Amino acid sequence: MKEYLLRLFNYNHWANECLIETVEKNNVQNEYILNMLSHVLNAQYVWFARFYPKKSFNYKVWDVHNTTQLKEMNDEIASLFVEYITKIKPRDLADKIEYVTTNGENYFNTLFDIFIHIANHSAHHRGQISNKLSESKVVIPKIDYIHYCRTFPDYW
Repeated sequence: MKEYLLRLFNYNHWANECLIETVEKNNVQNEYILNMLSHVLNAQYVWFARFYPKKSFNYKVWDVHNTTQLKEMNDEIASLFVEYITKIKPRDLADKIEYVTTNGENYFNTLFDIFIHIANHSAHHRGQISNKLSESKVVIPKIDYIHYCRTFPDYW
């Protein structure tokens, strides 16, 4: 299970990086695209702090960042997730995590479900970003998971 999560979070980092680089290379100034890219990474920091409260960050879910900041954030949060997942025991994934949402609501979810949510949340918004890039006539990078696997076949 940990191997699966490591693959998922390495893919997540790579897919985010591909979109950030595309936005930067094409000098995309679309506010929606920058908002969504920022939101994807801000949310990852917010979630990380929920299950690992020893780490705190100053990111709010709708803060907006430039591409230089986004690249740095993407590298940092990916490293934090990979390091955390590497160190935990498989049984820790069943731990119920109590957290408060940005709306002030209290919930419990397993650590595993939180990880899956983070990856799905990112993929959802990457789809929206890709759609907006397409509308702007920007060539969208191939960021499907299977393309990632084909790109790095020896990694696994």
